[in-house]
Amino acid sequence: MAELACINFPSAAFKEVFVSFGFALVLPDGVFVLADGRQVKPLAQDAIVSDEIDKVQLIHGKFALVPFGLTVATDVALRVVRENWRPDTPPEEACRLVERAVEQGWSTALCKLAADVDRTHPSLRCALVGGGVLDGKRFVTATLVGFTSHDARTMDQTGSILQLGGEDLNAPELARRDVQDAFDRHPYDVRNGPCNATIAELVRLISARVVSLSSRDGSIGGRVTYAVFRHRYPTFKACTRQ
Repeated sequence: MAELACINFPSAAFKEVFVSFGFALVLPDGVFVLADGRQVKPLAQDAIVSDEIDKVQLIHGKFALVPFGLTVATDVALRVVRENWRPDTPPEEACRLVERAVEQGWSTALCKLAADVDRTHPSLRCALVGGGVLDGKRFVTATLVGFTSHDARTMDQTGSILQLGGEDLNAPELARRDVQDAFDRHPYDVRNGPCNATIAELVRLISARVVSLSSRDGSIGGRVTYAVFRHRYPTFKACTRQ
């Protein structure tokens, strides 16, 4: 996503909490969502708050969202989605709800930022990225809002990827290569689930990518959590240790 970029933390002395890596992929028969487990206060002495955060938030049986950016904003956004979710929410309405929730979370955050935060800095952002299978339709969606950006996207074609985090390190292109490698090495088998060999390879490759990114970007890292939503199988969610 060209406009959904990695957070470059402002130089002002503030201690807001950020989360910074999320990935969603449309599978031939469902959706795969993954996130790292790191939460940081970038300019605090002990920058890493935790490496054990479960960012893959199940909203519905087969739909999940990953928060990205200021947690003071994403916490509100996730709450808005949950409070307005209906069991029969169709994909189109889910995407509109995500966009509205991110906008509300961002507006709330502006009122709560510390006084010494540079409120005009373009890197202060709030986003949700994720996807799932609703009403028999598989899709991924993301909305990002900041001082200088507003981007909302939804995709439903097999192989479509939405990723937040690591753009300065070419992470989106590397992720595309990882996805291609996984499908080349293990042809996708719809008869094997909920995790087939292709998905297991995706988990392995993208988890390794998170480790690689963490060596160059301290905001990314920790355990990896992922969820798999497929038409014929129950929801599967697990984590890997780095």
